[in-house]
Amino acid sequence: MSDTKADYARSLVSSLQILRGRRPLSRGEYDGDYYVDYTYDDTYDEIYDGGWFDEIVVTPDPIWDGVGADGLTNDEWMSSTNPGGTVDPSPEDGTSNETDDVTTSDDGGNQPQAPEEPDVQLSGFNASEIFTVKNVISSLQQRFPNLNLNGLNIQKGDRNASVNYGIIILGDKYFSWPLISDKASILWHEIYHLQNNHNANKDLLSVDEKYKNIPLYIEDYLRYQIRNEYVGIETELSDEKLEEYYLNSLGCNQVRHSEFYENELETYKAEKEAFPDNMVSDKYI
Repeated sequence: MSDTKADYARSLVSSLQILRGRRPLSRGEYDGDYYVDYTYDDTYDEIYDGGWFDEIVVTPDPIWDGVGADGLTNDEWMSSTNPGGTVDPSPEDGTSNETDDVTTSDDGGNQPQAPEEPDVQLSGFNASEIFTVKNVISSLQQRFPNLNLNGLNIQKGDRNASVNYGIIILGDKYFSWPLISDKASILWHEIYHLQNNHNANKDLLSVDEKYKNIPLYIEDYLRYQIRNEYVGIETELSDEKLEEYYLNSLGCNQVRHSEFYENELETYKAEKEAFPDNMVSDKYI
């Protein structure tokens, strides 16, 4: 069928309204425009007649008997590619005409199979959170093949992320970070604490101090947080109010043992080397 005639046939068919309860005709079975056929259950069929198609003649293309770019005719090419013998689908020597389902590298060697999923215990998470944590673990496994992930116990909690008596806790905030690399960086951080035996005393000590010598980028961030926190609470946050809230935020009334902060500084330094700024979101930076 020529392209022109095929297009014309499709245009005729597409002009029929095919709706629920309507039956199109396309070979001139009915003389009128349509009729309604009521059935025993009071439903009906509206029958539309598309009319007769113009005569469509299918003419096969003539057999090509020329010579191809390889200098062979059709018969010669067929003869050269099919020597006439039968191919044993299961040869006795163990060879096969089918290639094995093996992925090879550019140098011809076999690529190593994907590592097995590590033995990680997950509890307290919903299905979506389990899917996310498993994706994070998989990304860590790919980036750090020597990182021991077996035996991790990860539970749902109410904080962003922490380690508590050998258990990694991930809270709702953890799942709000925008990138999978953010979540991977955070989980890597907690695994680092766990595997480096960071068990500093976490008791809180009461103090009455003010943070001093605040770096400018931290000051800007604190003010940014304050503005966001009071959106919708106060119709307008004046400069005086912003300054008051900012100064209040510098108050320090509880601290932990110095070893706790030493562990955090060590772990964040290692984390930033493993996950540099170009790998995580601006929010996490």
